[in-house]
Amino acid sequence: MRGSCTAYSISTTALLVEEESQSQKLALYDLSDFQERSTFEFESPVIYSDFSGDGKRLLVVTADQTIYLLNTTVSGANSKIDTR
Repeated sequence: MRGSCTAYSISTTALLVEEESQSQKLALYDLSDFQERSTFEFESPVIYSDFSGDGKRLLVVTADQTIYLLNTTVSGANSKIDTR
């Protein structure tokens, strides 16, 4: 993990950690090798996130009150999230 991290969530079931930065970006890392697995960019800063019980989904809420449910089983995804 690099840069400044303002918050993170851990899924011990799926062995993933999610890192939020002060911008609109979120990154998923694999806990088994600490390699970045996926990144997501939102139009508004992330204010809350949490993994589902099985670690297959990540609930994300942004400052503009938009709610996202991300699939964490897809590796290598780099996505800009656009709500328009």
